[in-house]
Amino acid sequence: MSVYHQVGHDSINLVNDEQLNQYQGMVCSPVNYVEEKVVNHIQALPKSFSSILDPQLYFPKTEKEKLQTWDYFPSDFESADQSSSNWWQDLNKTLIETCKRIGCTHVCSPCVVPSRFTNDYYKFYVDIGNHLNEVAQTSDIDFFQTAIIEYSSIKEEGEAESIASVLSQTEGNSIYLIINTNIEPRKELSDSDSIAGIMKLVRLLTDSGIQVFVAFCSSDFLLWKYAGATSFATGKFFNLRRFTSSRFDEPTGGGGQLPYWFEKSLMAYIREGDLETLNDEGLLHPDYAKNPFSVAILNQLKNDPGNAWLGLSWKNYLYAFAELEKELDNEERIRGILQDAEKSWLYLDNNDVLMEEQRNDGSWIRKWRIAINKFNKAI
Repeated sequence: MSVYHQVGHDSINLVNDEQLNQYQGMVCSPVNYVEEKVVNHIQALPKSFSSILDPQLYFPKTEKEKLQTWDYFPSDFESADQSSSNWWQDLNKTLIETCKRIGCTHVCSPCVVPSRFTNDYYKFYVDIGNHLNEVAQTSDIDFFQTAIIEYSSIKEEGEAESIASVLSQTEGNSIYLIINTNIEPRKELSDSDSIAGIMKLVRLLTDSGIQVFVAFCSSDFLLWKYAGATSFATGKFFNLRRFTSSRFDEPTGGGGQLPYWFEKSLMAYIREGDLETLNDEGLLHPDYAKNPFSVAILNQLKNDPGNAWLGLSWKNYLYAFAELEKELDNEERIRGILQDAEKSWLYLDNNDVLMEEQRNDGSWIRKWRIAINKFNKAI
């Protein structure tokens, strides 16, 4: 099991933070950084640290920011016939040359977000990925088959099985899985049928011998881990923890500039006022004391109230994410932490301890538990 930095705007500096050394690598972001800056950071990484190049060609008609400065980005990207295999194969060759030049250890196959997710779509990009895999074998670069799935449609009967049958035709041994949603990054996934469908897809792929790397994760990673996924990428901004088109539309890539504390006992993000309330009542999960950034936040709120703690909040979450991924090493522990979280939310409700944000009520925890039950019955 492993965790990776999902790099975005102004976040590559966290990759080298010594207190976040639980991470095994980073997913580079050509949208946010020119090649020279990515090279500088790759060269500064420990040799054991993986660097993954995600081409990020997902949205053909959105702003590309730095992406257009990269050599592999086609000058005719907007106007080319993207149904042409030859066009993608030429791109693949340039993509591998870029990986070799900048020193990336892994590459994700290129693809776009379609208007309709069909078996023909998946088959076409699996074929493109298989060609990239052939080209990658001439180097020391490892290959991920990129697969984008539609959150709202995978709940349909037989959809997970249909997608898995196509994706299993990859000649690689790893899938870089992206969940495409129209849900704002701050809001938790809560459609139990869709969640169960994603979990079923993950299990079908892993049962066929394919490792699943889930990109753009948040605390929902525990669901994909329950299903058998082995690697997860997350980032400091909310729009690095959820894949949406806005991730690539915003020039700054900030995804919100409010500090949130990740509270393990609730499996939730909470605001400063709620953090102080829970702390005063002794209701914070005791593991916060093991997180150096959590300790720093509480010390600052006590000794220097009013001072900004946004930067610490990002690190608080990233540290907690890695520790939680390591802790939840079996299905029983995952079910247990969700059960405990729901009990904690019920306690708060019974004692009129309400979160500042009205929608932050823990209701998604029950949906996650229902999704696990549906998944267990389906496999």
